[in-house]
Amino acid sequence: MRIGKLKIGIIVLVAVLTGCTGGEMFQDAIEDIPPIAANKSRIFIYRNTNPLLAFSPRLFILDGKPIADVYYGTSLYYDTTPGTHRITFNNPPQVLRITIPAGRAIYLEYYITDGDNADNSTGIRMVAQEEAERQMVNSFLVDAKVRKFAGRPEEK
Repeated sequence: MRIGKLKIGIIVLVAVLTGCTGGEMFQDAIEDIPPIAANKSRIFIYRNTNPLLAFSPRLFILDGKPIADVYYGTSLYYDTTPGTHRITFNNPPQVLRITIPAGRAIYLEYYITDGDNADNSTGIRMVAQEEAERQMVNSFLVDAKVRKFAGRPEEK
Protein backbone atom coordinates (compact mmCIF):
# COMPACT_ATOMS: atom_id res chain seq x y z
CA MET A 1 0.00 0.00 0.00
CA ARG A 2 2.82 2.39 0.91
CA ILE A 3 4.62 1.76 -2.40
CA GLY A 4 1.40 2.47 -4.34
CA LYS A 5 0.95 5.82 -2.58
CA LEU A 6 4.58 6.69 -3.25
CA LYS A 7 4.23 5.94 -6.96
CA ILE A 8 1.02 7.97 -7.18
CA GLY A 9 2.70 10.85 -5.36
CA ILE A 10 5.67 10.78 -7.72
CA ILE A 11 3.43 10.69 -10.80
CA VAL A 12 1.39 13.66 -9.54
CA LEU A 13 4.57 15.61 -8.74
CA VAL A 14 6.00 14.81 -12.18
CA ALA A 15 2.80 15.99 -13.85
CA VAL A 16 2.90 19.27 -11.91
CA LEU A 17 6.60 19.88 -12.59
CA THR A 18 6.32 18.95 -16.26
CA GLY A 19 3.57 21.54 -16.53
CA CYS A 20 6.05 24.12 -15.21
CA THR A 21 8.53 23.61 -18.03
CA GLY A 22 7.29 26.75 -19.76
CA GLY A 23 6.91 25.04 -23.12
CA GLU A 24 3.93 24.52 -25.36
CA MET A 25 2.63 21.11 -26.30
CA PHE A 26 4.61 19.88 -29.31
CA GLN A 27 1.52 19.31 -31.47
CA ASP A 28 0.38 22.91 -30.79
CA ALA A 29 3.81 24.47 -31.38
CA ILE A 30 4.94 22.56 -34.47
CA GLU A 31 3.38 25.05 -36.88
CA ASP A 32 5.29 27.91 -35.20
CA ILE A 33 8.71 26.29 -35.57
CA PRO A 34 10.62 28.36 -38.14
CA PRO A 35 11.84 26.71 -41.32
CA ILE A 36 15.44 25.52 -41.37
CA ALA A 37 17.80 28.06 -42.91
CA ALA A 38 19.44 26.84 -46.12
CA ASN A 39 22.90 26.94 -44.51
CA LYS A 40 21.83 25.12 -41.30
CA SER A 41 20.73 21.69 -40.13
CA ARG A 42 18.30 20.90 -37.30
CA ILE A 43 18.38 18.29 -34.57
CA PHE A 44 15.15 17.45 -32.73
CA ILE A 45 15.71 15.75 -29.37
CA TYR A 46 13.01 14.23 -27.19
CA ARG A 47 12.52 11.96 -24.20
CA ASN A 48 9.29 10.09 -23.46
CA THR A 49 10.27 7.28 -21.11
CA ASN A 50 9.93 6.32 -17.45
CA PRO A 51 8.14 9.11 -15.52
CA LEU A 52 9.71 7.79 -12.32
CA LEU A 53 13.02 9.23 -13.60
CA ALA A 54 11.62 12.65 -14.46
CA PHE A 55 14.07 14.32 -12.09
CA SER A 56 17.05 12.83 -13.94
CA PRO A 57 17.74 15.12 -16.88
CA ARG A 58 20.13 13.98 -19.55
CA LEU A 59 22.54 16.49 -21.06
CA PHE A 60 22.64 16.93 -24.84
CA ILE A 61 26.31 17.53 -25.71
CA LEU A 62 27.10 18.35 -29.32
CA ASP A 63 30.72 18.43 -30.49
CA GLY A 64 31.91 18.70 -26.87
CA LYS A 65 29.61 21.64 -26.00
CA PRO A 66 26.68 21.24 -23.56
CA ILE A 67 23.58 22.43 -25.43
CA ALA A 68 20.48 21.46 -23.45
CA ASP A 69 18.95 19.36 -20.71
CA VAL A 70 16.58 16.65 -21.91
CA TYR A 71 13.83 15.93 -19.39
CA TYR A 72 11.11 13.31 -19.39
CA GLY A 73 8.14 14.54 -21.44
CA THR A 74 10.03 17.27 -23.28
CA SER A 75 11.19 17.87 -26.82
CA LEU A 76 13.45 20.56 -28.21
CA TYR A 77 15.34 21.45 -31.35
CA TYR A 78 18.74 22.89 -32.06
CA ASP A 79 20.03 24.37 -35.32
CA THR A 80 23.64 23.68 -36.21
CA THR A 81 25.98 23.64 -39.19
CA PRO A 82 25.52 20.86 -41.73
CA GLY A 83 27.97 17.97 -41.67
CA THR A 84 29.17 15.32 -39.26
CA HIS A 85 28.76 15.90 -35.53
CA ARG A 86 29.47 14.03 -32.28
CA ILE A 87 26.90 13.59 -29.53
CA THR A 88 28.53 12.59 -26.25
CA PHE A 89 26.50 10.83 -23.55
CA ASN A 90 26.92 8.68 -20.43
CA ASN A 91 29.75 8.39 -17.96
CA PRO A 92 32.23 7.08 -19.10
CA PRO A 93 31.48 8.88 -22.34
CA GLN A 94 30.03 7.18 -25.37
CA VAL A 95 29.81 8.94 -28.73
CA LEU A 96 27.14 8.85 -31.41
CA ARG A 97 28.26 10.26 -34.77
CA ILE A 98 25.58 11.82 -36.96
CA THR A 99 25.68 13.46 -40.37
CA ILE A 100 23.06 16.03 -41.30
CA PRO A 101 22.76 17.60 -44.76
CA ALA A 102 22.07 21.33 -45.15
CA GLY A 103 18.41 22.27 -44.80
CA ARG A 104 17.48 18.91 -43.24
CA ALA A 105 16.46 17.70 -39.79
CA ILE A 106 17.12 14.53 -37.82
CA TYR A 107 15.26 13.21 -34.79
CA LEU A 108 16.94 11.72 -31.72
CA GLU A 109 15.22 9.93 -28.88
CA TYR A 110 16.92 9.86 -25.47
CA TYR A 111 15.82 6.89 -23.37
CA ILE A 112 16.83 5.20 -20.14
CA THR A 113 18.23 1.73 -20.83
CA ASP A 114 18.14 0.02 -17.46
CA GLY A 115 15.56 1.81 -15.35
CA ASP A 116 17.90 3.28 -12.77
CA ASN A 117 19.41 6.68 -12.19
CA ALA A 118 22.98 5.73 -13.13
CA ASP A 119 24.93 8.08 -15.37
CA ASN A 120 25.59 5.26 -17.81
CA SER A 121 21.97 4.30 -18.43
CA THR A 122 21.15 6.59 -21.36
CA GLY A 123 20.53 5.37 -24.88
CA ILE A 124 20.12 7.56 -27.96
CA ARG A 125 18.63 6.48 -31.24
CA MET A 126 17.80 8.14 -34.56
CA VAL A 127 14.10 7.96 -35.38
CA ALA A 128 12.23 8.54 -38.64
CA GLN A 129 10.37 11.87 -38.72
CA GLU A 130 6.85 10.37 -38.75
CA GLU A 131 7.58 8.08 -35.79
CA ALA A 132 9.32 10.85 -33.84
CA GLU A 133 6.48 13.31 -34.35
CA ARG A 134 3.99 10.66 -33.16
CA GLN A 135 6.12 10.04 -30.07
CA MET A 136 6.54 13.77 -29.37
CA VAL A 137 2.77 14.35 -29.19
CA ASN A 138 1.93 15.45 -25.65
CA SER A 139 5.55 16.39 -24.92
CA PHE A 140 6.40 19.98 -24.08
CA LEU A 141 8.48 21.79 -26.69
CA VAL A 142 11.04 23.68 -24.59
CA ASP A 143 13.97 25.96 -25.31
CA ALA A 144 17.37 24.36 -25.70
CA LYS A 145 18.94 25.37 -22.39
CA VAL A 146 21.35 23.92 -19.84
CA ARG A 147 20.11 24.27 -16.28
CA LYS A 148 22.64 24.40 -13.45
CA PHE A 149 22.45 21.79 -10.67
CA ALA A 150 24.61 21.36 -7.62
CA GLY A 151 26.56 18.15 -7.83
CA ARG A 152 25.83 17.60 -11.52
CA PRO A 153 28.27 14.98 -12.89
CA GLU A 154 28.96 17.01 -16.06
CA GLU A 155 30.10 20.00 -13.99
CA LYS A 156 32.77 18.22 -11.93
